[in-house]
Order: sequence, then C-alpha cells, then structure tokens
Amino acid sequence: VLSPMLPLGCVTLPELRCLSIGGHYLMTSLLDALITPALQSLTLDVEGRDPIEESITNLLTRSSHPPVTTLALAYGVSNAPYYYNGSGLVASWHFLSELAQLRTLQIGSTPLDPLLSSLGVPDEDSLAWTCPSLTHLALRACPAHIDSISKLVQMVEARNPEGGGPTGGGGPARLKHLEMQECTSVGQDVIEWLQTRIESVVCAEPVFERYGWSRHI
Repeated sequence: VLSPMLPLGCVTLPELRCLSIGGHYLMTSLLDALITPALQSLTLDVEGRDPIEESITNLLTRSSHPPVTTLALAYGVSNAPYYYNGSGLVASWHFLSELAQLRTLQIGSTPLDPLLSSLGVPDEDSLAWTCPSLTHLALRACPAHIDSISKLVQMVEARNPEGGGPTGGGGPARLKHLEMQECTSVGQDVIEWLQTRIESVVCAEPVFERYGWSRHI
C-alpha cells in the first residue's frame, strides 16, 4: 500500500448503510474520502498508527451525522497490536457524543478507563448522556487500570439503576448486553451484581490471569 500521489476527491455513496474497512493504516485515507449520509453500521479494523477518532468525526460531519446504530473499532483484534508509540486506537471518545442513535458499540484493544468514564454520568458542564440509545456494549482485549472495575460499576449503576425500569429524568436506555473478553479479572461478586442490573452478561478473564500469571499496568 502506497500513499496516494494525488489528493483524493470526496465520493458520495448515498445508499450505503454498512461500511467495513480494515488492514493497512493508509486505508484511513479511503475513509477520509467518503460521504455516507445513510450510514448505519461502521466497522474499522485498521492497523494502529495514529488515533482514528478524527477520521470518524470528519466522516460524521461530512455525512451530515448519519443514523449510525452500530460501531465496531478493532473488535476482532485480528491484526498487529493496536499500539504505536504508547497511544491506543482511540485517544479521545468525544465523537461518541455525536452518535445519539448508537445501539451497539464493540471496542477492542484500546484503554478501558477513558471509555467507561465517557459512558458514565455526564460532566457538570454537559447535561447530555453519551450514546443515550446504547443497549449492547462489547469489549475485547482492552487493557485496564486497577480502578477500572469501580468505573464499570459506576457506569452500570448510572445507566441501569436499581429497580429494572428505564432511567428517569430523560436518562439513557438501559444496557441489555455487556460483554468483556480478555480485558481484566472482574470478580465473581461483581459479575453477580452486574447480572442483577443487565439481562445478559458475558465476562472472560485474560489468559494470563486465568492461569495465575501476573502483569503490571
């Protein structure tokens, strides 16, 4: 794959609803040349060189904020590790605030804590919830800090309050499915608590923790 010698002109795909791009990091230049006003599902599995949120934000802006309901970022974790000079696949989650219709979010191999903080209670300066329609959250191989489980509990407590009904006061939809694969050891007590708040919970601890190996984050 070579860098284009001539600048790419924008191409409008008015009927495109599902877009999946993966492979070499220069494939993001293709993403930067598209306008997809009807886009509903976006999957990006691009080699990690630079954080990709700017390309996503620009795509949404060029496309007049399409009704995206499904977003998957390196969820398959099939290519090389998504780290380059210490940065992850996503450095900032601000673009999620533009996805009010998003129902399914699948994230792989990017730090867990910033994402959980973004999906939690809005900051005092903002009254809007991030991804208020979100019902399905899947995480795979997302490195976590020691307080990640606390942030997970806080996020679920906020979006799925006790009682089983919808959140009040114009709050977000309740999470119906939570999946954590190879992220961090959650603990049986936390899993049991999550199951009281969420209909479907799937947690698989990292292999090195499963067999008693240790790591430092």
